[in-house]
Amino acid sequence: MKSKLLLILSLFLFLQNINAQIFDTLTICNGDSAYIYNNWETVTGNYPHSSGITTLIVNPTPTLIGNFVLNGNASQPIPNTYQLTQAINGQLGSAWNSVTLDLTQPFSFDVDLFFGNNDGGADGIAFLLQQVSTNVGSSGGNLGYYGISPSFCVEFDTWQNGLINSDPWYDHIAVQKNGNLVHSSSNNLVSPTGVPPGNINIEDGQWHNVIFSWNPSINDFRVVFDGTTLVNYNNNIISTIFGNNPSVYWGFTAATGGANNLQQFRVNSLGIQLPDTSICHYDTVQIDPQVNSTNYSYLWTPNYNISNDTLISPYFSPDTTTTYALEITNSYGCSSIGSFTIFVDTTNVVNFTTIPPLCEGDTPINLNFASPIGGTY
Repeated sequence: MKSKLLLILSLFLFLQNINAQIFDTLTICNGDSAYIYNNWETVTGNYPHSSGITTLIVNPTPTLIGNFVLNGNASQPIPNTYQLTQAINGQLGSAWNSVTLDLTQPFSFDVDLFFGNNDGGADGIAFLLQQVSTNVGSSGGNLGYYGISPSFCVEFDTWQNGLINSDPWYDHIAVQKNGNLVHSSSNNLVSPTGVPPGNINIEDGQWHNVIFSWNPSINDFRVVFDGTTLVNYNNNIISTIFGNNPSVYWGFTAATGGANNLQQFRVNSLGIQLPDTSICHYDTVQIDPQVNSTNYSYLWTPNYNISNDTLISPYFSPDTTTTYALEITNSYGCSSIGSFTIFVDTTNVVNFTTIPPLCEGDTPINLNFASPIGGTY
């Protein structure tokens, strides 16, 4: 009888333990976070805790991205994954987005980078802003960007080129300008720093999250690598790098030489960039947000003098300066929001005072409009 009671008690405790285990799933959008057992989590995965396992799924936000122009050995093996080099010696790959950036507007690019799984491999990946073309690049220890000028480059260098480039012995991040890789030269804008901090190997077979952001109002460029800010560069790159021309190409380069690695990138989200524009009173302008999907829904606000506030590219005809916002939502219910201003020039509006009716034979009247700013009539 005692053994039966112990068996029943053990079975009861076992069932209670099963019931106490929580196997739940949380879904969030990229850029959000979920509080799981005293920690804020932002990456898709299974998170065990004392009550069970919570599965976190991070869905992507809408991506405003044109097609990438692929050069050299670059390819797109699967949707939204771009392979810059294979694990083969002597390769070069570059990928430039077909939509140019306006650096007078802020941007935030959330991407993942893959540097391969060979710690003795080479050579690394570079993120560039440049004004040359969409078919440039160079090979080997040049990381694919040597000689591209003018340019602003964030390099993730996985191979030490010794005294040639003043490279440290560990995997590092640095910021260079005008296609020059020498860290001891005046073209070095941010000195080499180990990536990630405390762990100097990124050729670990893992995807690494990187956020590149630019805020022109305070001339602030930042790079966040796996949640840690590694670059905080404060300077007006429009004037110091690009001669006051804010229009740039952007993209990634990579190369291999006598050593190699599989090197790839994929895009998680790109902040909506809608440049301000100016029109004359009574004019109409069409806005194209350069979206790469027809599976998104759109909402423009305020719904003021818009041809259709749910179209991807409607016509706007405000009669006064107006700031509009665009919210784009994907099939996951995740949204991205951007805004822009249409400045309306009303100085050319002609107003005449009301005149009484004229009869045949009456004295002619003189219509006179004196413009305070001049003009032609």
